[in-house]
Amino acid sequence: MSIRIDGLSRLSEMLTNIAPTKAKRKMREALSEGADVVQNAAEESAPVYIGYLEESIVQKGSWESGEGTTTLTVDIGPTKKAFWGMFQEFGTQDVSGTTKKGKPFHHTAQPAQHWLTRSWEGSRDEVLDTIKNEMTALIVELDNTR
Repeated sequence: MSIRIDGLSRLSEMLTNIAPTKAKRKMREALSEGADVVQNAAEESAPVYIGYLEESIVQKGSWESGEGTTTLTVDIGPTKKAFWGMFQEFGTQDVSGTTKKGKPFHHTAQPAQHWLTRSWEGSRDEVLDTIKNEMTALIVELDNTR
């Protein structure tokens, strides 16, 4: 899922020329604040059986550069130790077969619950407001240091 914001040429100039290290750190903080909103919503809406899934929801940020652009991506979701969260998010299909020992098995499909998608959709406006407020504070701070 992507969010596109146009008309940020002044911010881009500030971030590149005035204080790039500080700006990069502040941008990461702003996106982390926004990600916290989704993470909290996901923890509240995660399907609960033993309580491990909601405790395993984390956020991870990564920077990518290429062709004159730099992108910060923040992923939110369960850790690998709670891998079944993806089955609950996207669902499963019926599977039948035999084990290596020749025993037959059948796993009944589980419908998708879309708990993580609903968390994002329900908190999107709050996330964007949070990021906007954090970035506005960054612009004011950088503008005052000129």
